[in-house]
Amino acid sequence: DPEFIDMAYRVVADHIRTLSFAIADGAVPSSDGRGYVLRRVLRRAVRFGRQNLSAELGFFAKLVPALIKLMGEAFPELIEKQDQVTAVIEGEERSFNETLDKGLVEFQKRAENIPKGGVFPGADACFLYDSMGFPVDLTELMAEEKGLTLDREGFEAEMETGRQKSRDDRLQKQMAGMEGKDMRFVAEQTAYLVGQEVAATDDSFKYVWNEDLTDCTVKALFLGRGETEDKIGFLPEILADGGTVGVVLDKSSFYAEAGGQVYDTGSIVVGGLTVQVSNVQLYGKFVLHIGQVQGEGSLKLGDSATCRVDYERRAPIAANHTMTHVLNFALRHVLFGEGSAESTLTDIDQKGSFQDETKSRFDFSWNGSLTPEQL
Repeated sequence: DPEFIDMAYRVVADHIRTLSFAIADGAVPSSDGRGYVLRRVLRRAVRFGRQNLSAELGFFAKLVPALIKLMGEAFPELIEKQDQVTAVIEGEERSFNETLDKGLVEFQKRAENIPKGGVFPGADACFLYDSMGFPVDLTELMAEEKGLTLDREGFEAEMETGRQKSRDDRLQKQMAGMEGKDMRFVAEQTAYLVGQEVAATDDSFKYVWNEDLTDCTVKALFLGRGETEDKIGFLPEILADGGTVGVVLDKSSFYAEAGGQVYDTGSIVVGGLTVQVSNVQLYGKFVLHIGQVQGEGSLKLGDSATCRVDYERRAPIAANHTMTHVLNFALRHVLFGEGSAESTLTDIDQKGSFQDETKSRFDFSWNGSLTPEQL
């Protein structure tokens, strides 16, 4: 079977059974766990059908009725879930087809000059994945069929290089508003605070609105990673020179960035000094307030401080956050109906959100497109 024709028929037949039963049982293709296994199964079947059997676009989902005709009497759940099974497979197949054709051509071009028994370069696999969305497991499988071995280590190294570049780019953006300083806490900084017996920041006051929080105590002053002789970044005292500093308090009414909600802004008043807080991050158990020092004198450990949150800015942020939960409810209500037993976490899955004072973004996965009426 040099053209893998017989194998392709067996693969397609076996995989449509596997996927249909799994989806009817509540599983769906996804990016992790059992869902990732199903996604690989579907992509393998579609690739064999398209490449070896010259099947038309969307052929795989069209096999569901034939399967149900053969097996529906013995397994009635297939009949009950036929629409859902078809919709899930159609969505996954459509998404994969968008990248399959270009990826196949590019793979063949890069593999044709590699002798049998050779190694398919990790850099090429990375290009297929990163630039064309071509799954690396499929690249590996196709390489094996040609008698090649994928350089997995090279692929992972290339991917890590790309991830590091993304991290560096994000850091540069963060540092752009902080005078080029790296104001992050990593293991070094949190370990230092634990070693100094600095207690966790009590941030329960973030749920109190429209009140200044008085009698806070400065527990740590941070100049930035690499900004001090020991490179860790902490000092017992910082002069008010208008520069960027980080302040850790024993308690705080500021909301640190979390759960998709952007951080609070405002000010921390210490005697005649003010820290104009422009960023608040949570690192482990410590809330780090980042901002510019204004006034005369210096900030010292043990100083008494007052937190003044910009509640006018927070109000629309909180409203936008609430709306993501309303959207989540409305989404399930519209797609499944009130009280429907069909709705499960595998059908609609929240993938992320972001809220600031001007907008709310809600990301979710669903196995089809929404109609204008549903929107």
